[in-house]
Amino acid sequence: MCIFQPRLCQQCRAQSAHFEHDTRAGGYEIACGRCGRLEHHETKYDDEGTYSGFRHESSQGFGVLFFRDTSDHEFYSCSLNTPTQLVEAEAWLRERIRTGGVDADTASLSRWNDEIRQLEPVLGERVDVLARKVVRKSGVPGDVKRDRGGR
Repeated sequence: MCIFQPRLCQQCRAQSAHFEHDTRAGGYEIACGRCGRLEHHETKYDDEGTYSGFRHESSQGFGVLFFRDTSDHEFYSCSLNTPTQLVEAEAWLRERIRTGGVDADTASLSRWNDEIRQLEPVLGERVDVLARKVVRKSGVPGDVKRDRGGR
């Protein structure tokens, strides 16, 4: 069974981090929808099912790309974890808006400024979506891998 709940982000201190806890396996994932910080804790078992340790990873958020394809009903929130991903995401989003592939009214890109510890808008304005499915991913679309949760 997985439990989803909001959680305090350790980077931007917002209560917007998506927390997923797998009560069966003991692992968890925290993905901040504001700054892009990711944290993943996975319990490891050997071939016989005996506990053999864990793997814990976290990555700084450099920003978040948020959009909806014009041909789709789902919204996408992509955590960006490197400066290169941020630059690529801006180019990708500008091109998709220009060609009409992304809904310009819901598309946004934000950047985390570590010096002043604040989010800065790069393109568009973030829209909070209620009662709609948001697919969380890591990286820039086209070069994106689905998050571990498969959402």
